[in-house]
Amino acid sequence: MNMRTYQVLKYLSDNNLTSYTVKDLSLKFEVSDRMVRNYLSYIEDFLIENNMQDLLYRNGDKISFAGTKEQGEELLNIIINGGFYEYKLTSKERQFIIKLLLFINNDHLTLSDFEKILFTSKVTVYKDLKKVSDELEKNDIKLNENKRFGFLLDMDEHIKRNEIYKLIKTLNISSKEFLEYDTHNICIWFIHNKLNLNIYKNKVKTALSITEQIINIMLKQRKKT
Repeated sequence: MNMRTYQVLKYLSDNNLTSYTVKDLSLKFEVSDRMVRNYLSYIEDFLIENNMQDLLYRNGDKISFAGTKEQGEELLNIIINGGFYEYKLTSKERQFIIKLLLFINNDHLTLSDFEKILFTSKVTVYKDLKKVSDELEKNDIKLNENKRFGFLLDMDEHIKRNEIYKLIKTLNISSKEFLEYDTHNICIWFIHNKLNLNIYKNKVKTALSITEQIINIMLKQRKKT
């Protein structure tokens, strides 16, 4: 299931019992009617595979999620917990995860490491790494590549903390949501489940806390001036 199909399903489940036409959904997600029908077809197949076909109700051109909010939560959890076999990451999502892996690891990471984690080819991983490297270079952060050992960021710990903070903020969620996993965001799922957040939680929590304190101090100083 790709990101857009997941978004359509989540939108329907969040607005359960509300009926939408194909045109309504095409306008909402800014895609063609044909694409919406493809998304719905995939959703129907997925529900049938999981014996949940009654959750999607279709009456002519009208579509609605017929389940409860709780059933919607359960369905989204099935998709998220199915990992990247069920959900196909976008390039943007892969780059987010690659950056986070680089920021929280002090050891080299190989192409094979990324390939196993992201369930994608080495060619795709390398292309994403190149984009990540180019983006980091704009902020004067160098990604070192060693043909034998792999990839490692050359940066101080306090800079890593700042970058972790900025990266998480791109998800447009609060620190509380991030740390308590109160979201169906695939990147947050990855952080909590694939990376075992308990190992890195203190590091990430410290990064968020310290950086937020610094920002608050800077804002207060600006107000005084």
